[in-house]
Amino acid sequence: MEKTREYKNKIMREWYAKNKEKQRAYQKKWYKENFEKYKDHNNERGRIWRKKNINKSRKYMREWTKIWRKNNPEKLKIMLKNSHITARMDVLYFYGGNPPKCACCGEKHIEFLEIDHINNNGAEDRRNNKLMAGGSTYHHLRKNKYPKGFEIQCSNCNQSRGKYGYCPHKLKLKNR
Repeated sequence: MEKTREYKNKIMREWYAKNKEKQRAYQKKWYKENFEKYKDHNNERGRIWRKKNINKSRKYMREWTKIWRKNNPEKLKIMLKNSHITARMDVLYFYGGNPPKCACCGEKHIEFLEIDHINNNGAEDRRNNKLMAGGSTYHHLRKNKYPKGFEIQCSNCNQSRGKYGYCPHKLKLKNR
């Protein structure tokens, strides 16, 4: 009597269920022994498949990302925080020099430094680029290769320019 494919699959599933640890140990051993041999081949196969099945690949990655984010909230929080810090530091060093400092008063404490729109068009810029303040602005600037029209200012200078239209440091310099 010829065994059907379903029957063979059932037998294999049962065997794997009973011998899970044995099979895992075998797979780990095989992987360690053959990693170098198949490493490039498997990467290339994956690249080719993703190019041929770009929509499937994107859909799979979106689903996998949702699941990963749901299951790893603490890791996600740390990753987002590190990403924000890295983007902020990149922007500060690009626009503020090394070490970054306020364009107006020369303040060098990184905790006090902020990005400033030179033409006072921050609200318009955020609307046009669908940005919120802070982190998304840093990521946007880095992604767009640091466009002109921005500078680094300390919180005091930036807020004074926003509220009163001038910075007291520059006012003092004019009165001297």
